[in-house]
Amino acid sequence: MMNTIPDWMIGIWERKYIQREGQEKDDKTRVSYIQAGGEGLFCDVRDGEDEMAFSGLTEWKEKDGDLPELHWHAVITTDDSEVCDRKAWEQISDGTHTTPDYGKVKKISADHWMEYGDNYTEEWVRHCPQTGWYAASQPGHVIVSVGPYFAYATNTTTPHSYCFGEVKDMRVTRTLKTSSYKVGDIVSPPSNGWKVSPNGTMPSPFTFC
Repeated sequence: MMNTIPDWMIGIWERKYIQREGQEKDDKTRVSYIQAGGEGLFCDVRDGEDEMAFSGLTEWKEKDGDLPELHWHAVITTDDSEVCDRKAWEQISDGTHTTPDYGKVKKISADHWMEYGDNYTEEWVRHCPQTGWYAASQPGHVIVSVGPYFAYATNTTTPHSYCFGEVKDMRVTRTLKTSSYKVGDIVSPPSNGWKVSPNGTMPSPFTFC
């Protein structure tokens, strides 16, 4: 899958609200979305009453005469039965993977954009300056770091784990209630087998990948 994520899209984004057709704006669910460059690895974590998370690869599609589209190809999710990540990676590699999860993107500024779906609108703002990024994956694991923060998703724990933290010590500062990793834990993924995204602009937060 050929992919070029625009430089301005790389970073950590916070959703200000979602408004579904015919409904009031929902600004109560906290949504954080961390996007890398290179092949486009990402992590998306939503905590609140209906917490969920998913991680995988983002595809950017330019559209003649229309807004560009972001397509999120999930390979690790909070639903154990939803995705076989090995099969999903194989399909992504050979260009046969499809996803219903996409939205049109309207850039307001380098730190602000709108997402338009079939029946919803979302507003996104940058969480912190984008000072560099790193991303890597292997079956069952995705790591994305931007600036001083990282996100880690894995379906090799029971239950699955989705967490954010600070690169300086790899300690979890935010996670889902259902994750195996808890706030204060230090992330300890496998020491080998990683596929590192090309063109990253900061070193690995781990000494081994």
